[in-house]
Amino acid sequence: MPTRNIRFYLAPQFSMMSVLSLTEVLRKANEVSGNQLYSYEFVSESASVEAINGMAVATRTDLPRDPTLAAVIVCASYQYHRAYTERLAQWLRWLDRHDVALGAADTGIFLVTRAGVHWNGPLCCHWLTRPALQEEYPEAEISNRFFEYKPKRFSCAGATAGLDLMLHMVGEHHGKGFAARVGSHLIFGTDMHRSESQQSPLADYTSRVDDRSLLRVLQMMEQSGGPKRAIPALANVVGLSHSQLNRLFKRLLGETPARIYQISRLRRAHALMKSTTLSVEIVAYECGFASRSQFTGAFKAEFGIAPSAIRGGYR
Repeated sequence: MPTRNIRFYLAPQFSMMSVLSLTEVLRKANEVSGNQLYSYEFVSESASVEAINGMAVATRTDLPRDPTLAAVIVCASYQYHRAYTERLAQWLRWLDRHDVALGAADTGIFLVTRAGVHWNGPLCCHWLTRPALQEEYPEAEISNRFFEYKPKRFSCAGATAGLDLMLHMVGEHHGKGFAARVGSHLIFGTDMHRSESQQSPLADYTSRVDDRSLLRVLQMMEQSGGPKRAIPALANVVGLSHSQLNRLFKRLLGETPARIYQISRLRRAHALMKSTTLSVEIVAYECGFASRSQFTGAFKAEFGIAPSAIRGGYR
């Protein structure tokens, strides 16, 4: 059985958890099978790359133009907007032309798509950076799943979602039964998360209730971008009056709809400020605030820091 050779491109300040989740599945698949089903190496544009946790990984710098590679997976995190280079883009386009499978973990999807690689299917990234991906590609289908997989194009949310993605890939290559064995060695069920969506900005509220009307309103709040929607309009969608919706929120969540909607918009703004280079004014507008001053005041009251002060922070 031929060995599948995979290269992981590590962008500066990549997520170590994400990379370990991806590679440990391959290592364990080799161990469980007793054969070298997979080989992998780390590549970048420097001899060593530091992760966001401060640990450094030695890497090759050649960016091999090898059409026999089984896949190249681009791994990045919050600093993705500083990681794009023309050398990386040229390499990815070459791999695309030579039909090498391309994958992305977390914000690696930004680097791949910015290179001009055609991506046939939904784009997947961590839910915190999903607003930024939607801003950059408003016409694209942005997935909220843990991963999306096609044999030549796949992406995952990063963090531990790499386990889901790679176990699925191993199952595609060697059968679901074998993937389940690998998952059991990792104390991880292969169907644990696959059909579920990622967490959401209002997970601390949605996890506490099972009322369908309330959950639907929370979902609309999370998905709302641009000008703020009126609370009565949200109530009308689920067949309730404004006062009925207020009572429902107060009874089940202890907060008014207006307060939770503001929390949702501020959390979206926090994600955009951390993961994009959009101006404060644009973020304010995209999150439904009438002015920069209104946005800054609400942001500081919620997080204790000005919006511009969190640029470059890490997840």
